[in-house]
Amino acid sequence: ELAWVTDSAPEEAKLFWDEEYPDIRPARELPGLAQTLGWTVLDSFELPGRTAWWEHYYLPMRGRIAEVRAEHAGDQGMEQALAMLDHEIAMYERYGEHWNYVFLVLQKGA
Repeated sequence: ELAWVTDSAPEEAKLFWDEEYPDIRPARELPGLAQTLGWTVLDSFELPGRTAWWEHYYLPMRGRIAEVRAEHAGDQGMEQALAMLDHEIAMYERYGEHWNYVFLVLQKGA
């Protein structure tokens, strides 16, 4: 689950994720939410931030954006979509330490 992993996310980051994923919540709330829904939390962990987000997601995306931009020069719809991706990458570069994917290992009931 995408979650805030700090309590100090800047307003710009909060506004971005309010638009992109309004259900984002603090990581510390996830175990309680799971328990409320009838799950037992066996373990939890975060993705390795820099490796997972930057090296395996945003860096390759940045390269592909450049290729697609060249292939679709003049296509306003494509440019808008690519601009949104550029903005997401910029947000990660500025504020990415404030969010991450948090995985919960759950067991029903118990």
